[in-house]
Amino acid sequence: MSNLGEFETKLFMKKNGKKGQDLLRQKRLASLLVEDRGKTPIGKLIQKAGYSKAYSTNPGQLKKTLSWQELMEKNLPDDLLSQRHNELLTAMTIGNYVFVNSLTDEEIRRVVESAPGCKLIKIQRNQTNARAYFSVPDNKPRKDAIDMAYKLKSKYPKGSEEDHQVVIHVKND
Repeated sequence: MSNLGEFETKLFMKKNGKKGQDLLRQKRLASLLVEDRGKTPIGKLIQKAGYSKAYSTNPGQLKKTLSWQELMEKNLPDDLLSQRHNELLTAMTIGNYVFVNSLTDEEIRRVVESAPGCKLIKIQRNQTNARAYFSVPDNKPRKDAIDMAYKLKSKYPKGSEEDHQVVIHVKND
């Protein structure tokens, strides 16, 4: 719908009235947000999408509207966000390390799997060494996902971000 020509846009607006105008602006804004990828302040994108200056100076006001909530639920449903967030919290990457060839596969396995979260995938040997490939927690996406969750749940104390002190209670199984 964001690719409608001028005639099609006028026709759509005539059929759908104010709700159609809101829908067009929201879709335009959603498209701009995706294309921009956080480079431009949201207020400028809100104005570019056709909203008033009042909305652009207070984006929270726009986010509270029922039509915005419906658009977000349609395009970013909570179950999908939860699923993707969980993937980030458990993100893994592949690491490798070169061991001396004199170590047995079992010794290499014990060394690799003694590191928290690491699991041996395979060992490749040549004349001089043994290269172990293993999965390892990908801490950057995990950290970002945890930070995002704390922000969404308002777990950070009020004040500057430098002053954050988060207490996490860890249960040992």
